[in-house]
Amino acid sequence: MLYNLSIITPPAEEPVTFAELRQQIRDVRLEEKTLVERYARESREMLEGVCRLTMVSTVYEVQYDDFNYGELKLPARPVLSAADVASVKYLDSNGAEQTLSPSLYTVNVKQPYSTIVFDSEAVLPTLDDVPNAVRIRFTAGYGDASAVPDALKVAIAERTATKFENRESIIVGKTIATMPYGFDVIVRRYSAPEAY
Repeated sequence: MLYNLSIITPPAEEPVTFAELRQQIRDVRLEEKTLVERYARESREMLEGVCRLTMVSTVYEVQYDDFNYGELKLPARPVLSAADVASVKYLDSNGAEQTLSPSLYTVNVKQPYSTIVFDSEAVLPTLDDVPNAVRIRFTAGYGDASAVPDALKVAIAERTATKFENRESIIVGKTIATMPYGFDVIVRRYSAPEAY
């Protein structure tokens, strides 16, 4: 089932601070802080994209065309509790926005992706015949930066240090090798299949 996912409220902080990055990167000067933080943000975004996860709490809205025969996937992860689903809204047959009663669904918190499961005995409302008639607002992420697993923070710091030391897209005159059990292993450990 196709869906549209958008960020409503981005993360309030990055999982790795400049002070933590200075421990990883040799000889970084304070005047390079903006550059290092930009590399760290890009590293987090890349890691989140590859692993299909959200590190620091982020509010999302996912839109579906219909109720999908009783179950809708929350395509950002992790969703830690049912309370992280703020609302399920829909456009009724007259095109007016309505909020679906929480008594008509449960939030199935599971890995890799949580779902909204509609009560099989309930009669769901008739939707307007338009795209994106159902909208779910929810929060995904481990919480604040302190709750992000250390392995993910290490991956961000490693990639940020590599970007800082090798600022160009082509490396000349150096032998390139990856660390065993480094970044790639962390990515595999935290990755999930794409949400459909």
